[in-house]
Amino acid sequence: MVLREGMQAQFNPDLIDPDKDQSEEAQATREHHLQIYQNFSSSIPNWNELVKNFETEAESLNEFLRAMENAANSACCNDTGSLKHNGLQYLLKDPAKDRFDPPILKTHGNAVQGWNHMATARLLCPTHDILEFDKDPHAYMDQVKSGQKKITSKQWPSMFYDMGLYNLRNKKLGFLHGHAIVQGWCHIFTGPMSALLKEHTHRSSKPAKGKKHHLTELGPRSIMYAAIQMYFVACNGESWMPEVGTMNLDDLYYTVVDLLETHADEQWVKDLLQFWKESSIEALEDCHKLNGIRQQRQYGQLFQQ
Repeated sequence: MVLREGMQAQFNPDLIDPDKDQSEEAQATREHHLQIYQNFSSSIPNWNELVKNFETEAESLNEFLRAMENAANSACCNDTGSLKHNGLQYLLKDPAKDRFDPPILKTHGNAVQGWNHMATARLLCPTHDILEFDKDPHAYMDQVKSGQKKITSKQWPSMFYDMGLYNLRNKKLGFLHGHAIVQGWCHIFTGPMSALLKEHTHRSSKPAKGKKHHLTELGPRSIMYAAIQMYFVACNGESWMPEVGTMNLDDLYYTVVDLLETHADEQWVKDLLQFWKESSIEALEDCHKLNGIRQQRQYGQLFQQ
């Protein structure tokens, strides 16, 4: 959708489809898509030269857009799939010591997660309701499952926070510091081995996606991408879907991204990005250390042969 609307605007800036919804909300959504397209296209050298021939070749343009959409969907599904089971341990504050009670096993599938398990339900619970949840978890869970309580994108889940820092009077404290998000981000962008360094349980010969895709600057979009993936891990969906119950994950993503980008010059956002910069640097350094250890072991095995 973003590429399609962006390239249409690039090739035919004065063209307006009369059949399209012209409501204020639809117009705002299209403007947001165009901004994303501009940011994306400006990051790729010679983008205009690469796509200029599509202006007169509609069928080739459609094939290109379908290929790009398929690639994007595949990448999202791949991340969801890789986190389906590994991601569960990232939900634990200390995976070396903590355990789900009752246990969540791979053989259980996702049916026992989400609002069906106290631990995952608490992570999904809106932060401002956490005291109500802790008072009677099962009653709260039943109200969500029955539809009495509707969880929406305007209610940020407790898993987004470091609850040790959370302050009801200052909701910026601890926001996007949650351990599950940090470990999920590391799994996706710096490799599974960096997500749980203390345990040294995950190793991979594949290059980390952050390095593979030349991710040089960490920002709100990559943070929220990981946050949405980890939110889905806590849910009971078997395969990726943009809506889980009454929660629209697209809305949740854009609500937070828009907030951070709109207030980018404010100190709390700068402090947040600094926290993530330090966390990502540590993850990359840890990943490099483990790669060095693995290479030394490989060399040692080679000389022993």
